[in-house]
Amino acid sequence: MRASVNRLANFDDANLRRSARAAVTASARVERAMEILGDDVPEHLRAAGSSG
Repeated sequence: MRASVNRLANFDDANLRRSARAAVTASARVERAMEILGDDVPEHLRAAGSSG
């Protein structure tokens, strides 16, 4: 039973880490796209890149 609980905790931890890395990557890509587009940033991208 304990091994099963540990395995599930490890899966959860791995999934959280993957999600965090994906969020950082997506944020960096949006930021870079905004740099490239300058004033021509579409509204949906501007909303995705806003920090609050």
